[in-house]
Amino acid sequence: MSVVEWVVDGRVSLDAPDRNLAVQRRELANTLLTENSDTETAAKLYRIAAIDGDISAQFALANMLAQGIGVERNTTESLKWLREAALTGHAMAQVMWGAALINGEGIEADVTEGSRWVIRGMAKWSEEDRDIDPVYVGI
Repeated sequence: MSVVEWVVDGRVSLDAPDRNLAVQRRELANTLLTENSDTETAAKLYRIAAIDGDISAQFALANMLAQGIGVERNTTESLKWLREAALTGHAMAQVMWGAALINGEGIEADVTEGSRWVIRGMAKWSEEDRDIDPVYVGI
């Protein structure tokens, strides 16, 4: 059994989240996507890491669910993980959550609240990386 099968198969306890293990799972998922194009296994690893609280994995899983990459497309679950990542401080997730609220994409539209999220995310984003273009997120 490979390391990937061992991790995905749940042979590591999921009862108590291990942040280091969550990061390792996310990094392995990133590698699988970039080097092997193994989207199904990457989605499984992102899901486990997301459940363990890794905000980058939550954001990645939200995007995979929204686009149907490695998993069946699921807007409701995608928004759940996008919101979770936004609430825990992921800047891009905050911008995208705000855009979803503004546009009413799969949820009831709320322009005021959506605008707050976009502003919060862009402020955090500009602190973290001043070279990011807001056009990238489609707003």
